[in-house]
Amino acid sequence: MYYRVIQLSDFHLGEEGSELFGVDGRKRFIEVLSAIKAFKPDALWLTGDFCAADPEKAIYPWVLDQIQKLNVPYYAIAGNHDDSVMLGQVFHPHSIKNRELYYRERLQGHFIVFLDTARGRMTDTQWHWLENELRHAHETIHIVMHHPPVYVGVPHMDNNHAFIEQERFKELMNHVDESVHIYCGHYHTARYLRAGNMHIHLAPSTLFQINPFKPEFALESTRAGVQIIDLQDDRVLTNIYWIENGSA
Repeated sequence: MYYRVIQLSDFHLGEEGSELFGVDGRKRFIEVLSAIKAFKPDALWLTGDFCAADPEKAIYPWVLDQIQKLNVPYYAIAGNHDDSVMLGQVFHPHSIKNRELYYRERLQGHFIVFLDTARGRMTDTQWHWLENELRHAHETIHIVMHHPPVYVGVPHMDNNHAFIEQERFKELMNHVDESVHIYCGHYHTARYLRAGNMHIHLAPSTLFQINPFKPEFALESTRAGVQIIDLQDDRVLTNIYWIENGSA
């Protein structure tokens, strides 16, 4: 069954009127939402780093107010600049478990797992839950998480901000017979890679992109991007849509 998702990631929002790299984050976020209306998504996936630096409680209801204007179902997870409980209380209050926010949905017939990697790793409780969920999946699996579960080839992020439990994740996926599509953010760059049975789709940031080649942090651009994900019965199509000042 056809199902279109728009993935938005790494908003890095601050107080009203504040700027990061010369960009007003709240104004930019509203521009992005306006630009994606034309794609008529069936859902929005918000994949973490709502906040610019430390978690700010007021950011989450502000984001919710903006996306509710689109009248589209939404699913949110936390990033490393978020507080999972703060975020969960606003977006998914019934999915908070031991201060982590994770859950499974069946959306238009697709099996989709939303994970919490806000701390760069997962608790044993979340690992055991994920193992049990995957055990009951007999179809293509879709996993939504903030951190890519493997090194991506972006040296600054791989060396300093990578997912800590990569080997455990790979070992779990080695026992999964189905194809696994993983949708991430965190790296502030758009990229696709395949590792074993994992197809990993990285969404860009809605605020700024980093240089994917330099070992130290370097700003590449303040261009905004989103990932468009079309899930069909037997295939997955992803495209990156770049937005300049509220338009393509």
